[in-house]
Parts: sequence; C-alpha cells; structure tokens
Amino acid sequence: MTGETTDDRTSEQLLAQLCDKHVAYIMAQLQPENIGEHLKAELAEGYKWLDIITLNGLVDRQLIKDIAIRLLENSPYTSQLHEMLVKGILEAVNADANTGTTLTDIVPKSEFDAIVSHVAQFEKLRMDVIKAVLASPLYSRLISDVLYHGIKDYVMSDNMIAKKVPGVSSLMKMGAKTVNRAMPNIEAAAESTLKGYIESNINRTLTLSEKILNNSLDADNIKKVADHFWSAVADKEFAEAARYVKEEDVDRGVEMARNLWLEIRKTEYLQNLVAFVVDHVFDEYGDRKVKENLEALGFDEAYVLGELSQSLPDMMANPLVQHFVAARVRSQLEAFYQSQDARSVI
Repeated sequence: MTGETTDDRTSEQLLAQLCDKHVAYIMAQLQPENIGEHLKAELAEGYKWLDIITLNGLVDRQLIKDIAIRLLENSPYTSQLHEMLVKGILEAVNADANTGTTLTDIVPKSEFDAIVSHVAQFEKLRMDVIKAVLASPLYSRLISDVLYHGIKDYVMSDNMIAKKVPGVSSLMKMGAKTVNRAMPNIEAAAESTLKGYIESNINRTLTLSEKILNNSLDADNIKKVADHFWSAVADKEFAEAARYVKEEDVDRGVEMARNLWLEIRKTEYLQNLVAFVVDHVFDEYGDRKVKENLEALGFDEAYVLGELSQSLPDMMANPLVQHFVAARVRSQLEAFYQSQDARSVI
C-alpha cells in the first residue's frame, strides 16, 4: 500500500487532463490557420503598450552598455566558426551565380559615378593622406633609390651628352667594368657624390612630389581614373575572381581579421565608443515613446504584422517545429500542474 487515496488519484488524473487540455489549447492557437489572427491581436496590444511607455522607462541605458560591451568582449570565435567563414567565402567566390554576372549587372554606372564624385570631394583629407605618405622614411628611401638609379643609368648610357662630348660615347660603350679598370674607384666615388647630392636635396624633391600628386589627384583626375577602372573591369565576370583566390589565402585573411578583432574588442577605445553611442541614442530618443521610435525606423504595426504573418504560419506548419514547441509547452505546464499550488486548488 502506498498510502495514496482514491481522491488523490482522482486529483492527479484531473490535473493531468487539465494539463493535456491546456497544451492542446495553446497549440491550437499556434496552428498555421489560427496564428495569424492570434498574432494580429497580440501585436495590436503590444503596440498600444509601446505607445504609453518611453525608451527610458522600458530599459536602463547602463544595462544596454553592459550587455553590448559583454557581447563584444566575450562573443566566442571557435575553430568551427572559422572553418564555416572560410568555406562560406570560398563557396561565394566559386558560386555558379558569378558566371555571367558582371559589375554592370550589380552596380549601375550612375551610382558608381555618384560614389566616386562623393569620395573625390574630400580634398583636404586627400592632401593630408598624401602628406602623411610622403613623410614616411620608406618613401624617402624609395625616391632616393629611383633618382639615383635613373641618373646613373642615364649617365652610363649612350645619351645625348655622351654623343656630343668627344670620346665619352666610346668610353660609355666600353662598359662599367672597363671604366673601373681604366679609372679605379671612379664608380664608387660617383655613387657617393650622387647619393650625397640626392640626400641633401631630398626635402625639395619630396615637396615637389607632393605638389605634383596634389595636382594630379584632383577631383577631375580621380574621376578619370575611376572611369578607366570601370571600363577595364565593368564587363568582366565575377567568376574570374576565383582565379586569384585560393583557400589558404582566404584562411589567412579570416585568421588575420579574427586576430585583429580579438585585440580591438577589448580596448578601452571601443568600450568608450559603445558607451558614447548608447548615451547618444538615449539622450536623443529616450523620452520618446517606444512606438514612436519604432515607427520612425519604419517598423510600424502593419509592417511587422505583415512580415511575421508571412513567416510564422509556414514555420509552424513544419511537423518538427510543432513537435518541439508542443514538447516545450508541455514541459512548462506540467511543472505547474504537478506543483503543490495546482494540487491545493483541486
């Protein structure tokens, strides 16, 4: 004997039957033929509520900051995710849709021209970038080497000067080795003198280079370069890009992006930037009704209802989805109907 009375068994059976009826009722509301009306009613009530509550009243800005920073710092990046990204990029590069598709098919020339014109107007930024590049020691060495080898090749070749100075042309034709034998160390001395001259005048050369680049890269010439680029690639199929992209290149590129992101996401700068954006949103829109903010973004009741009405019925028509939802609903309700609170009512 378990000590369980008939009344106890009857109560358990009644609670079980109530649980079954409750699950069946909820699942009936979620059937494809019913979910549209149910969704419409609930969404209407939701928008009424959002029309009386402000953003500041709905959520605390510090909570949003904490959540955003936590997600930035701790969002996982696994080897499986890395592999998925690499394979996804490769699939996109090698997709059949790339065959026969050109830049012209995707981007109208008028839109391309508008983008180029917009970029070309940033004259001050362009000049600052040129100045920063020319200030690099690497660029100075590059220009020095170009000037040195250019002058050296000119002097040591059969040029107009050599032709007009008696005997020089014959000497040049003898070659550098012959010259060195005839006049030892002359090439080393000439090299030292020439490089010294170039180094002493490099600042003037860089200033001239800056002026030339600023004049060459004006808005009109940028547009001409862009037009040349367009004419060169606009009619090429995207499938040609597959010739230049290998799996190891994509893998290294994704790995580099991953490492950069893992470094950046923990910086104080990014955290401050997130905090600044959140504060701006709450300062600007915090006292407005949530419904007003949503509708300003285009998410009015009609749009949201229309999108959900198209997707949810099809989703709930899937037997696998129905089975999962029913199991979760039953799990939650059974916990209540088997509780002491439910038994105390019977």
